[in-house]
Amino acid sequence: MARVSAKPSLQEALEKTGFSKEKLEKGIALSEERNRTLEDVLLVEKLATVDEICTRLTQYYNTPYIPLPGNLNSAAHLVPRSLVVKHKVIPISLEGRGITLGMINPRDVEAQDDVSFLTGYEVNPIGILEFQFDEYLEGQVAHKAEALNLKDVIRDVSSGQRDGIDKGMTVLENSESAVQKFIRTMVADAITHRVSDIHIEPQETILLLRYRIDGLLRTAYRIPNSSQNQIISALKIMASLDITETRKPQDGRLTIKINGRNVDMRIATILTNFGENIVIRLLDTKNIKFGMNDLGIPDYVQARLKELGMQNTGMLLVTGPTGSGKTTTLYAFLQTIRSPTLKIITLEDPIEYPILEGDKQQEGGITQIQVNPKISMTFAMGLRAALRLDPDIMFVGEIRDLETAEIAFSAALTGRLVLSTLHTNDAPSTITRLLDMDVHPFLISGALQAVLSQRLVRRLCSECRVRYEPPGRTMERLAKSLPREVVLSLVPTLYRPQGCKACGGRGYSGRIGLYELLEVNDEMRAMILNKTPILDMMNAAKSTGLRSLRTAGLIEVLKGRTTLAEVFRVTPKDT
Repeated sequence: MARVSAKPSLQEALEKTGFSKEKLEKGIALSEERNRTLEDVLLVEKLATVDEICTRLTQYYNTPYIPLPGNLNSAAHLVPRSLVVKHKVIPISLEGRGITLGMINPRDVEAQDDVSFLTGYEVNPIGILEFQFDEYLEGQVAHKAEALNLKDVIRDVSSGQRDGIDKGMTVLENSESAVQKFIRTMVADAITHRVSDIHIEPQETILLLRYRIDGLLRTAYRIPNSSQNQIISALKIMASLDITETRKPQDGRLTIKINGRNVDMRIATILTNFGENIVIRLLDTKNIKFGMNDLGIPDYVQARLKELGMQNTGMLLVTGPTGSGKTTTLYAFLQTIRSPTLKIITLEDPIEYPILEGDKQQEGGITQIQVNPKISMTFAMGLRAALRLDPDIMFVGEIRDLETAEIAFSAALTGRLVLSTLHTNDAPSTITRLLDMDVHPFLISGALQAVLSQRLVRRLCSECRVRYEPPGRTMERLAKSLPREVVLSLVPTLYRPQGCKACGGRGYSGRIGLYELLEVNDEMRAMILNKTPILDMMNAAKSTGLRSLRTAGLIEVLKGRTTLAEVFRVTPKDT
């Protein structure tokens, strides 16, 4: 069947279904005059009703029309937002093996195929209008989490129960201050929902509170902006920031006690057009796991990393976007290779977690050093100083500039193992990024041993995931995307999210890592020295058995741990 994706005009649909010629001509004229859509004009001028337009469109498309229900959250988590925006569709409801999909163009076969492929459901299309889609998007942004305790505290703060804020204020569990109580309850609520970051974002009329859960942001609360200055000032004081300075970005750290346990938080502020935006990262040292098995790193990757650790020389880079778990992976690697015979030094900005063994520092401990640009203690300066302390292994939090890169790579050539992170899309492009930074090719080829690129995808909730038989077309596309030996070695078991009380209705709980390991061999070293184009390097990398991030993700899908939608959301397309 031919793929139909072009959307016929509303004018054409109305003409062919017998709509009033006089009203249509008037609508077209007003649309051109006001530079607005025909749909808007027909509705605003009351030349047609929503039901009338929908009825005409469904006659034209030969699809059913049903009024949109008030609650559209039952299937919203199944279709990625990027796909919703791209194809202008609304996931409405689930029934058996089918998903009812509101579509501005119900004839868009490409959109139906994409949704079916990524969700595992058969698509039942119905017609919707542009304004219904726009209202749906606005409603998604305004979606609120359920936490009545915090709602009550917000009401207290906004009703005028605001005590004065004093220098050195701390947040205690028995605090009676409304603002203090709000902050403590907000953090407790965030921990309950397994939040990694809290975003406090001033808007024109409200203060928006958003949570990042399993890598995705969701709006939790809309707070009256009358409380904005009180909340932001309190947070800045607690983090030892200057409350009189609003123009410059600031960052700090604080610890508060929640239900008998200390919660560490990093705070960053920046001025926006409606006030200071604050992001709070929650550092849960109680539940963090630093074992490579705990992180789900594949056995073949672990084996190669351990071999590299035994060499005690060269450079290992871990790459990926912010929040992809790079530092946690390197912490896990350090825990694996630490020994009483080795001196390990880390340079971090900031130190996210103290690397401990139980409650006491393990013999053969790790010396962690905080970078502080305010006193000119940069990565480059700290690295120079740390090298004079005779380390065997160095962990540099991030390579941000040429100076740091050259010192780190030079150190890796002088009998030390150097670990660091870099922001790149995948492992092969890391080499191009280093060359673009003007790192000399002989340093890269001589020191770089391996590059580990990674991403995090949401894990399907084990309590409510639903097994399904994928359409034949889905399996064909998967088979084409995976190496033959991988397809033959796995018994495909595909699941899709459903949502339950345990996962808060999202269908996902926690995250798992996807890993792409590039080992630098002699052929690649020669290519680096010759500054070979990136495509040729990628082909050479694939010849070494490189398993891409997309491939690693699809394997996790076939094992029933995540979904196609998640993998396609976070991994770059294979070239």
